[in-house]
Amino acid sequence: ERISDIYVMSEMSFNTTFLSYISQYGIPIHFFNYYNFYTGSFYPKESNLAGQLLVNQVQHYTEYDKRLLIAKKFIQAAADNGRDKNVSDYMKDIDSLRTGLVGVKSIQELMGIEGNIRKKYYAARSVIINQEIEFDKRVMHPPDNMINSLISFVNSLVYTRTLSEIYHTQLN
Repeated sequence: ERISDIYVMSEMSFNTTFLSYISQYGIPIHFFNYYNFYTGSFYPKESNLAGQLLVNQVQHYTEYDKRLLIAKKFIQAAADNGRDKNVSDYMKDIDSLRTGLVGVKSIQELMGIEGNIRKKYYAARSVIINQEIEFDKRVMHPPDNMINSLISFVNSLVYTRTLSEIYHTQLN
């Protein structure tokens, strides 16, 4: 009754009795393949339906300015990531990039700034992780070293956690 999500990281069989049981409690199951890449989720039947909220969501997606504003908010939040480590030099550059978000007029421009922010974070990885691990660039399919594997794995966990949080709201 206190489980919010189930993460399946290996081969497993379920029956409909189990799925019906966890559905009663609104527990999503997230599946990962042999390499721990996210492959999909099982979500119980929607219980928090709100027609007007769905209409507003669609409106924010279809109206470019509203969509761009929401995207900017995501990047601003991601760029405001404090650490217990001394990454102040990197954060100065990131703060400079973040202030440039105000004047952005296109998704492509926004994605460029996001990419530059990520590069700065990746450059700070040796301070954050405090280990000398070779990391030249981000490689995803498949990850080619420990850092890329870690980034891919954590991104999968963040993605599924976000999906679960959205599921438990009236958002779609």
